[in-house]
Order: sequence, then C-alpha cells, then structure tokens
Amino acid sequence: MAACTFDMQFTYILAGWEGSTVDSRVLKSTLTRRDKLYVPEGKYYLVDVGYANLPGFRLPIEILIKIVIACCVLHNYIRIEDHMDLFEDEEDYSSDDSGGEHCEDNNESDIEDSDSSDDVDTQRNTQKESAVQSARASYYRDILAIQMWQNY
Repeated sequence: MAACTFDMQFTYILAGWEGSTVDSRVLKSTLTRRDKLYVPEGKYYLVDVGYANLPGFRLPIEILIKIVIACCVLHNYIRIEDHMDLFEDEEDYSSDDSGGEHCEDNNESDIEDSDSSDDVDTQRNTQKESAVQSARASYYRDILAIQMWQNY
C-alpha cells in the first residue's frame, strides 16, 4: 500500500502483502503498526471501494459523479463541434428472426443500377473517404482515451 500527496510525493509505503489480500486488511495493518499511517487532523485519503470507510479515508463518490457528468458534457461538446457522424454512412446490420444478420442498406444494388461509371467511381470514392474518416476517428478516440487515462 502506498499513500502520496497531491504533488505525487510518497508519504507512506507498506510493502510485503500479497496482491490477493483484501484491501481493508492491509489498511487495518497500516493503522495498527508501530510505524502506522498518519492521517493529519481534518485531512483524509481518497480510497477505492475495497477500503473500509473510516475517519480519514473517503471513497470519492462525489468525484466519481463529477467524472461521469464531465464525460457526458465532453461527449455532447464533441457531437456539437465535430459534425462528423461516424455511424451515419455505415451499413445498418441487425439480427433477423433466424438469429443471422442481414444488411438493411443495399449499396450493391445502387452501384448496379447506376447508369454511368462516374457514379460508380463517386460512390467508391465516398466509401474510401468514409473508411479513412472512420480510421481517423478511431485513432483520435484512442489518443484521447490514452491522454485522459494519463491525466487521471
């Protein structure tokens, strides 16, 4: 178990417990040892749900709620500011009664019914652009997730 300040300086370390040990047991050990964890008056440590809810140790429910709200606000902001809808041009797959999948969007018949090769080229270019946009969006999502995790 380790405790640190908000500027990431370790203030307490207790090593030697197996990873499968229940968190509350480790916490109890830190509070009953000769070199016990000291919680300054009026302060507290943020803990996860595995730790006992004791004076000086707080499960950050309020923070978790704020994170969920912040994620929803961020989602809405991205949807408003980035007008690209990743799923708008994708085929709509759904299950039929037999448990199989079928395609609602019939792009192949649109290409076959086309009278000119220009229309076919335009549709192919649009599909390629959609694939590129989808790949870019996936990359952006992954980078954003990594940055959010690192800043957490």
